[in-house]
Amino acid sequence: MRIWIDVSREGDEILAYGLTANLKNRGFDLLITIRRGMERVFGGSTEVLTIGPLAKGPFEEVVNELSLYKAVGRGKVKDLVHISLASLEASRVAFGLRIPLILILDDVVSVRELRLIAPLADVIIYPKIIRLPKVIASETRLLSLDGYLEDVAVSELGIIYHQSGTVLAFKPRGIKKGFKEIGPAELVSCRLKVRAFITSNRRLARIVALRGIPTLLTLKRRGLRVEQDMIKEGYPLSIGMDMSSLPSFNVMNPKAGKDGELVRNIIEAIEYVVAKGG
Repeated sequence: MRIWIDVSREGDEILAYGLTANLKNRGFDLLITIRRGMERVFGGSTEVLTIGPLAKGPFEEVVNELSLYKAVGRGKVKDLVHISLASLEASRVAFGLRIPLILILDDVVSVRELRLIAPLADVIIYPKIIRLPKVIASETRLLSLDGYLEDVAVSELGIIYHQSGTVLAFKPRGIKKGFKEIGPAELVSCRLKVRAFITSNRRLARIVALRGIPTLLTLKRRGLRVEQDMIKEGYPLSIGMDMSSLPSFNVMNPKAGKDGELVRNIIEAIEYVVAKGG
């Protein structure tokens, strides 16, 4: 049995990195397909294939799908299971090649993507606090978890909180100065003492806040369900468009056992699709 994981959304590479590390430790054979610019997070692993750029529209999506067909279809798809981080491109390829599809989703995924992907899934894994789309097929198996998807990636971060540390940022929309800008790879490998983190990327904001580092998500609109729940639970996350919106430091660690809940659900889902196909 080989597990194929595709990463098509900026910020999801750290989530995928934590997920693949957990699965590899459990002895799974992995194939990971990523987009250009994500290579540094995975450190040049031979299991990782870069298949194209981040898609900015339908044309790039089609080009990436053709590359995925070539990369995945060249091998034996009979013993392959696809774990999709709501990747529109890879989910359609898996469906076309009749590869069992385990869909992992939360409210970062757009309504457009959900409508196109959800009906294709054999199993959907999701946090209990989000609302599932109505387009899910009746025969799709649903597995929920109490925590957040990002829990699986928190232990992989190389940054730690320090009151006199550096303010780091990744694409901090609307804020021009007062920080050191870095990429997702540095969050894994930099080993920096960090006072705060600023970003417009929801996934990265959630991961860093779960680590206990004050995080500002630079968006004008209200937070989604997961972000609202994290704030309610006391994680140092806030949403705003200026530095004064940064939350004060509040010591919070990932809740015990939550980082393994997603992996347990994935293993249950794999057993289900294997039994279903056999």
